[in-house]
Amino acid sequence: MLSISLLFLIGLMVVLVAASTMFYLHVYTKKINRRLQEGPDGNRKELWSPFRFCLTSAAVTVLILVVLLLILVAVSDSRNSNSNDNAATTNCNFYTKEEIEGISWLSNYSMEENAGYTRHEAQDENFRYTCFISEEPYDDMHPGFLVFIEYIGAAELSDFETTCLYGEFRFASRPGASGLGAGGGTVDSVVCFTGNAAQFEGRFTGTYGLFTEKDFEQYQTEYEKAFKQDTIVDELDYASVTAQFTIDFDYLFGTDEMEEENAIFAIN
Repeated sequence: MLSISLLFLIGLMVVLVAASTMFYLHVYTKKINRRLQEGPDGNRKELWSPFRFCLTSAAVTVLILVVLLLILVAVSDSRNSNSNDNAATTNCNFYTKEEIEGISWLSNYSMEENAGYTRHEAQDENFRYTCFISEEPYDDMHPGFLVFIEYIGAAELSDFETTCLYGEFRFASRPGASGLGAGGGTVDSVVCFTGNAAQFEGRFTGTYGLFTEKDFEQYQTEYEKAFKQDTIVDELDYASVTAQFTIDFDYLFGTDEMEEENAIFAIN
């Protein structure tokens, strides 16, 4: 499409330069003939030669052509970017250990090894992360990624009263995000994020927070204040411990052309 537009603009440039030069040549000839009939006049303004006019006209037209090409490229990139975004498939869910064991398809996945998936492991002070990223193209029956988050912190799990979880896809090509969040969940030793991505270029961020009773009461107090002031409070700011990971996807992940490094896992 861009090459056709380029050829059209070049052709239009040639036509415009030729037409303007022919018109100027006609005007130039009439003025020269008139001056020859009127006789010499020292105060007359010097006329551009047709050759000089042709070169100047061509230079101005080329400049305009370059500007138009830059606009075309920008519009083309924007359309391609929007087209890619619209074609993207993304989804995510999260489950506690109890839910994992009760869901038939999910209970078939292990924290140790899963056929057709590449395993990644990381750890921080409070959590152990085990990530599995699919090596196969996207399909509705199998998740593109699974991330198990296991609590290993010093505090007793019974010290926590509630949890919140968030999963967010953010496109690399434009602002804004789409995702899923849940609060007030059951405290469990393991949670699992599952999701899928295909023809999506950007980042998925998974966040998990554990709240003591005091944490949650403080959050509720601040939330009520913020609600009256029409502002927003991030509940994760009040969690005693927070786990967060990211997976960076490129456009080929989930497609037939996907490779091993089309998705990169990391913890924050």
